[in-house]
Amino acid sequence: MRRRVVPWGLLLAVVPPPLACEPLPPTQPTSAELCANVSENERIRPSFLRAGDLEVRPLKGERRLIKSTVEELRGAELVVRAELGYSKPWIARLTRCHVAWEALARDDLDDPFVTNNPTLSFEEEETGFVIRIQGRNAREGADILARTQRFAAAARPPPAPNPTASVP
Repeated sequence: MRRRVVPWGLLLAVVPPPLACEPLPPTQPTSAELCANVSENERIRPSFLRAGDLEVRPLKGERRLIKSTVEELRGAELVVRAELGYSKPWIARLTRCHVAWEALARDDLDDPFVTNNPTLSFEEEETGFVIRIQGRNAREGADILARTQRFAAAARPPPAPNPTASVP
């Protein structure tokens, strides 16, 4: 009796793997999930963005050329001064909730968080927290920086009246 040999490599190449082995695509949280237990005021403009102690710095990135790189403007860094109760996860959560909420409303034209779907990252420094808002190119970076500057300026309280000024 003659035995028949089946080349397994050929068999595996022809038969597809079972569907259960394929990884599921990642799911994005909805605005309801991101904003669970967050008040409407915090959704519209989180309290740390209303503080008036915001500093805006340009965010530089590198653009790759053939054999070198060129530094270019990619966005803005929004520096939030540290206060009691602030933490990096809390700031990230409220910012992501704000982005999801504003993406639905789209009513604030100076909001840098909802321009062309920027990349957000969060860092903790010695004196506070940094929210990096990065675009894909120099044009988006300039737009993000300008919006961030107007956004931070709107958060500053108006100057107090001078009581020593004479009234005519």
